[in-house]
Amino acid sequence: MIPLRMHPDAARLPLADEIRGLGGVWILCDARGVIVDAPPAAPGDLVAAVLTRSRAFHQVLRSVVPALAADRTGSIAEPMPGLYLIASRMPNSDRAPVGIAVIPTAAFAYGDDLLLVASSAGLDAGAIREQLLGYDPIEPREIARLAPLIRFAHRADVERDLEIGASDAVGWQLAETYEEINLLYTLVSGMSGADEPAPFVQLGCSELVRSLGFAWAAVSLLPPLSKLIPDDGAAVAGEVPFATADLSQVVKLLLTEISGDGPRVFPRGHKLLGQLRIESSVAVCPIRCNGHMAGVLVAGERRDRDGEIPSIDLKLADATAGHLAIYLENANLYRDLDKMFLGTLEAIVAAIDAKDPYTRGHSQRVAALSRDLARSIGIGDPTLKQIHIAGLVHDVGKIGVPEAVLSKPGRLNDTEFDQIRMHPEVGWRILHDIPQFSGMLDGVLSHHERWDGRGYPNGLAGREIPLIARIISLADSFDAMSSNRTYRASRPRAAVFEEIQRCAGSQFDPDLVVPFCRLDFGDYDRLHAEHEARALTLAAVRPPRREAA
Repeated sequence: MIPLRMHPDAARLPLADEIRGLGGVWILCDARGVIVDAPPAAPGDLVAAVLTRSRAFHQVLRSVVPALAADRTGSIAEPMPGLYLIASRMPNSDRAPVGIAVIPTAAFAYGDDLLLVASSAGLDAGAIREQLLGYDPIEPREIARLAPLIRFAHRADVERDLEIGASDAVGWQLAETYEEINLLYTLVSGMSGADEPAPFVQLGCSELVRSLGFAWAAVSLLPPLSKLIPDDGAAVAGEVPFATADLSQVVKLLLTEISGDGPRVFPRGHKLLGQLRIESSVAVCPIRCNGHMAGVLVAGERRDRDGEIPSIDLKLADATAGHLAIYLENANLYRDLDKMFLGTLEAIVAAIDAKDPYTRGHSQRVAALSRDLARSIGIGDPTLKQIHIAGLVHDVGKIGVPEAVLSKPGRLNDTEFDQIRMHPEVGWRILHDIPQFSGMLDGVLSHHERWDGRGYPNGLAGREIPLIARIISLADSFDAMSSNRTYRASRPRAAVFEEIQRCAGSQFDPDLVVPFCRLDFGDYDRLHAEHEARALTLAAVRPPRREAA
C-alpha cells in the first residue's frame, strides 16, 4: 500500500506536499495544458525545479493534457518512458483547472528524456537523477492503484478549501454586514431625528470614525447646499491631517482626479496625496443631489488595517455619502418650501395690511418683535419659528372687516367695534383646518385677551392665556402705540414704555414686560422706517377717491 506522509500533529499535508513526498510534483493546468499554478520548488529540490521550469516538459503537457482533460473520469498517460501523468478533474466544473500529478519512476531517471528535460531547464541531469533515485521512486505497477487515491485526495482538498473559503466568507460577510447595518441604522435614525442639516452631516463623519475605524472623515458641500451648514459647508471628525479651512481646496484637487460619478480610493503614496501632504490612503465619495455634484465625503486611514482602505470600507463610505445626499436634498427642498410658505404668508398679510395704509407692515413688525421677545426668555426652535409665523398671521381675520371700518379716521361706534372684535375668531376659523398652523392658532385667537380677564373673545385671565398669545399681545400693543393711525399720531418711545409698564399685571403678563423693555429695538426701528416711507410714497401716488353721487 502507498503510504501518506503525515504532520506530527496528525493533520494531513496539502496534496502538493503529499505527492512531493512520493517523489512526484502536483501542478494545475488549464484545458490547453498550460501551467496555471505550481508550488515553488524548495531550495535544492532539483526534481521539482526541472519539472516546473523545463520548456521541453511544458511542450509535453500541451500535447497530452487536452486529451486527459476531455476524460471526465480522469486518466493516466506516459508521455515519456517512465514519466507518468495522473489527471484529476472536478466533476461538473468546466472552468476548474486540471490537476496533474507528475510521477517520475526509475526508468525515467535512467532514460535519455531526462537529459532533454534537464537541458531545457538549464540543470544538471546527473544531479537530478541522483536526487530522483534517492526518493525510492514508485514502481510503474503502482501507478494504476495510486491514481484513484490522488483523485480522491484532490476532490477532498478542493471541497475542504471551498468549505474554508465559505466559512471565512460568511465570517467576513457577517462582520461587514454588522458594520453596514450598524452604520446605516445610525444614519437612518439620525435622519428621522435631526431638525437641522449640520448635526446630521456631522453624525455621518463621526460614525465613519467611530464605527468603521477611519482615523478621520470630512464633508465639504458645494454651493448652493453649502448654505445648509455653517463653516462654509464643512464638517470634520477625527484627526484630520490638514486645516479645516483648507478642506475645500483639498476636495477641489481630489475631484480633478476622479472620473465618473463613483467613489475612489487614493492609495498611500499617490502623487496627489503627496502634494497635499497626506501620508495615508484616502477614500473620496461624491455627494450628488438631483444628478449634480453637491459635495464630497473624504475619509482616511483605517487604523486597524495598516492605514489601507479595503473595498468594503469604500462601499460603506459611499453608502454614507448616499444617505447624506438624500438628507441634504430633502433639507434643501424643505427650506425652499419653507421660504415659499413664508413668502406666501407675507404676501397675504401685506395684502391685508394694505387695506389701511397706516397699518402697512404692522404684522411683519409684530412677528419680528414676538420672535425677539420669545428668544430673550429662552424659547428655541421650533417654537420660536411658530411664534414668528403666528405674529405674521395674528390679524388675518381682518380680511372679513370692511375697509371703511379699518381706515375710519374717528372713533368707532359699537357696531363697528363689534366687527373689529370678531377678527380673532375669523382668523382662527380661516386657519384651523390647515395642519401646519396647529401650533399657532392660540396666538391668532387669544392675542386680544388681557391678563386681568377683561379681553376678548373668551375673557381668559392670567396664565389661562396661552404664552404665545401673551407674547403677541405685548408686541401688538407696542407697535400700535408706536405707529401713526388715522385717528392719532404715534407716541414717543419713552411714553410707550411707560404705558406698557403701567399696564403690567392688568393688560400684559408682568413677567414679560421687563424682558420686553430690555430688547434691542434697532431692527424694529429700521423695519418701521421702511414701512412708513413706503406708506407715504403710496399715499402720494394714490388717486383721490371719488365721492359717491
